[in-house]
Amino acid sequence: MRGVRDVCRGVLALLAFPLSTRLTAQVAPSVSRDSAGIRIIDNAAPVWAPGKGWTLSSSPMLTIGPDGGPASQFSRIASAIQLGNGLIVVAERAQLQLRFFDAAGRHVRTVGGKGQGPGEFADIGMVMPLPGDSLAVESVRHTSIFAPDGQFVRHVRYGPFAPGLLQVPFVAVLGRFGNGTAVVGDFPQGRHAPRGAARWVDSSTLLLVDQSGAVIRDVGRVPAAAFAASVGAPTPLTFGPEMVHASTMNRVYMGFGNDFAIREYDDSWTLRRIIRRAFTPRPFTTPELDAYVDAWMTMWSKETGAKRDRERLAQINAPFPDALPAFSDLLASPTGELWLRDASLSGAPACWCLSGLSDIPSTWSVFHADGRWLGAVQMPARFTPTDVGADYVLGHLRPLDGAPRVVMYRIVKPRSGSGF
Repeated sequence: MRGVRDVCRGVLALLAFPLSTRLTAQVAPSVSRDSAGIRIIDNAAPVWAPGKGWTLSSSPMLTIGPDGGPASQFSRIASAIQLGNGLIVVAERAQLQLRFFDAAGRHVRTVGGKGQGPGEFADIGMVMPLPGDSLAVESVRHTSIFAPDGQFVRHVRYGPFAPGLLQVPFVAVLGRFGNGTAVVGDFPQGRHAPRGAARWVDSSTLLLVDQSGAVIRDVGRVPAAAFAASVGAPTPLTFGPEMVHASTMNRVYMGFGNDFAIREYDDSWTLRRIIRRAFTPRPFTTPELDAYVDAWMTMWSKETGAKRDRERLAQINAPFPDALPAFSDLLASPTGELWLRDASLSGAPACWCLSGLSDIPSTWSVFHADGRWLGAVQMPARFTPTDVGADYVLGHLRPLDGAPRVVMYRIVKPRSGSGF
């Protein structure tokens, strides 16, 4: 899932086949334990040899779009996931609806809608699976629980929280466990700046909560977003490192983009292991930033003359980090494979971010459930994945000349050379 900074701006393992002995010996990661006994997996190089890794099918294996009737016409897709029973659930942000489709893409039912009543939404965000194919639909201030057939079950509100604990008076769900507990966090506002600092990292307070939303315990603070000093309130650092997070039924994964490391927690919020990959920060260059600003101006600016010049100068002078972060998004498969999106400025103008819609193909580093860095998979331009399974990647595609649609690509896995 995306990092928290997008929200701050608004309010401020695939099934494994054994590797061959020869290949494993060449690329096996080093495994060690720190002083607390935490398992650390360091990857110096990927498993896949050039041209031997996974790819996505050249065309989608499933498309749900305008040709499928009114229920298949989308405006703003927040999320799309496939349940264990094969149903595909799409969160449509413009109409504030959940739309259910069968595995062939046929519309089954629509629930929700704008409102404050049971099963209605004031806003709609991530959709997370729960045991038994129930659903948790995340909103800014609460969660809506739905049964597998789309029937509304209940609202969950979180807290109460100790006075002064949070930077804002509400939290977001960052991950869920199969036993019903979840981890939630607040949104950093840049208030914890060291004296005189021009740039700094602010943290999110994490809390473990039960099925009713009540706090079980405070589990600490983690780095979440980078900020820069400015007149008035602190400003989120444009393209700075941010927290990413994902979960399966028995693990929550978290990382911060200043380094290529992902931490894995179990449902007691015990750190089980740290998965790392070789990474060399790549500094921004002046030509690269100029190209980004020029592309952004072409896409979004409506000004002319002197006003356009001033707008461009403001973009050039925006606070940027010294280098691109290690990653910008994270997905986890039900069997524990991790997919991390490489940060790229080339596709950033389309969404003013590193984790959303990109005009160029995005590249994802894939990790085996045992922590091995397998290699890179490229995803199509203008495709934003929101769910990954054993043999598919599901998300939404926005063609330049058409309406958004939900698409599923097959993961193509060569059976020779790579051992998978």
